Amino acid sequence: DEIDSEGYATGNEWVWVPVNSTVGNNDYYIEESGNFAGATSVSYSKYSKLYSFSQPRIRDPYGTFYPTGYSSTVTLIQGSLTDPSKIDGYREPSILTRSNYGEATNYAKINKRSTQTAFTEAEGVNAVATQYKDDYENMIESVDTYGGFYLGRYEITANGEKAGDSLSGTGYNWYALYNECMKFDDEYVTSGMMYGTLWDATMQWLSSNYDVGYTGKDTSGYGNHYWESVTVENGNTTIVIKPSPAQEKLQTGQTSYTKTNNIYDLSGNCHDWTQESSSDIHRVLRGGNYRMDYSYDTYPGSRRSYTLSFTRSDFSSRSHFYIK
Repeated sequence: DEIDSEGYATGNEWVWVPVNSTVGNNDYYIEESGNFAGATSVSYSKYSKLYSFSQPRIRDPYGTFYPTGYSSTVTLIQGSLTDPSKIDGYREPSILTRSNYGEATNYAKINKRSTQTAFTEAEGVNAVATQYKDDYENMIESVDTYGGFYLGRYEITANGEKAGDSLSGTGYNWYALYNECMKFDDEYVTSGMMYGTLWDATMQWLSSNYDVGYTGKDTSGYGNHYWESVTVENGNTTIVIKPSPAQEKLQTGQTSYTKTNNIYDLSGNCHDWTQESSSDIHRVLRGGNYRMDYSYDTYPGSRRSYTLSFTRSDFSSRSHFYIK
C-alpha cells in the first residue's frame, strides 16, 4: 500500500502461506457436484476438506454439503449425520438454514462483493449462496494455480490488516466482520473472511505434526492467554506488558511474543471468526482468546461455535486474499 518518506510500507500487511499438498488437491478440498444446502438453483463443484485438531498429531477429515444421492452411509460429507433434513457437521461454503439464525432471513446483513452494499429482498438467499460458492471456487482455483494464498498478518482492525485494536465487541458480529474482510479487493486480488480449510492449511504449514502448539502449556509464542506473562524486548531489557495471570486483551501485533511465522495472534488475544459452519445455526471461530488458559480448546487449531449475531470482546476475525 502506501510508502512513507523513509521508504517503509504503511499499509495493510499480509503473509504468504504456501499450500504445497503432498497428496494432491484432496489434501484441502474435494471435487464433487451437488446442491447447495439452504438455497435453490445453486449448485457447487468443490467443497472443503476440514480437519479436526482435537488431539495432537491426529488429522480427521470433515466435509460439507450433501453429495448427489446422499444417504446416511456417507461419512466423509456429514460425519455421523443420520437425518438428511438437518444440516450438521463442519462444512463450507454453506448457508445456515435454521429460521432467524442464518442467511434465509438475514441476507440484508451481508454485503454484495461487487458494490459493498447489502443484498436486497429481491436477490435473497440464493444470491448470497451464489456469492459464497463463487468466492470459494475461485479461491480454490487461485490456490491451485499459485500454490498458496495471503493471510492477514493481524486480527483485523479499524485500519485494516494493520497492528492496533482488534475489531470486536458491540457492533462486530459475524456479519459485520464478514463485510469488513471484503474491503481489500482491487483489480488484482479478492479478499474475504478466512476459510476454515485455509486455516487448516496454515496449521499444517506451521506444524507437520498437526498439533500446532497443543503441547500442554508450551505456547511457543502463539498468543496472549490468561495464565501467561506477555513481554516485549527493548534492547537488552525485557518489559512485561501483561503480567500473569491476567485477562487483558492486547493490541494485535503489539509484541513479537505473539508472532509465529510472521503472523500475530493465531491463538490468544481474540478468537477468529471464519466462514466455516458447524450446524444449521453456528459458524466457527478458530484459535484461543485472552480470557482462557492455553489448553485443549484455545490452541491455534481449535474450534468454537456460536450464532452469527453473537458479539464479545474476544471475538474478532482476520482476512485473507487470493490472486485473481
